[in-house]
Amino acid sequence: MKKLNLGCGPYVREGYVNLDMVSLKGVDIVHNLNAYPYPFNENEFDEVLCHHVLEHLEDIVKPLEEIWRITRNGARIIIEVPIFPGIGAVIDPTHKSFYTFGTFDYFTGNRLFQHYTKAEFKIIRRYIAFSFTLPLFKWINNLLNKSVNAHIKLQKAYFYNLSYILPASTLNVELETVKNEEGG
Repeated sequence: MKKLNLGCGPYVREGYVNLDMVSLKGVDIVHNLNAYPYPFNENEFDEVLCHHVLEHLEDIVKPLEEIWRITRNGARIIIEVPIFPGIGAVIDPTHKSFYTFGTFDYFTGNRLFQHYTKAEFKIIRRYIAFSFTLPLFKWINNLLNKSVNAHIKLQKAYFYNLSYILPASTLNVELETVKNEEGG
């Protein structure tokens, strides 16, 4: 099983190909993720980890198309990004792309969106994470993390009705690459 840690920074992982744009200790491949194509063959990886990297890229569609290209059918993609309208999405001046609860729906093969890209994924899991920093509010984190994520309908209800009043911090998404038998 071949795994890629995309935009790893100093968080190098054993058992992964670690890629970053800076030549840090443990980085296997140095590459700017805004430069396409990525330096990998089609259908090369079984798993791709994107931990707080996608929001730093200039585009949303192109990186996901590259991840789709370099992963095999059925590959697992694990993504964590700051969720908009949370403050973490907009406070960092190096963030160039914003992700919402519905962003990854555009890559599911839904007929309404299929003209945007040929990259297709199945959403395995979505998790909206809350992380209020004051110790007094830790119980609120637990309550919100459990209740909002109990069902997809509760996640949608939160996002469309309460996210601007009570913003979350991150969106964690697990995708599965979907390709036809020809590999594309």
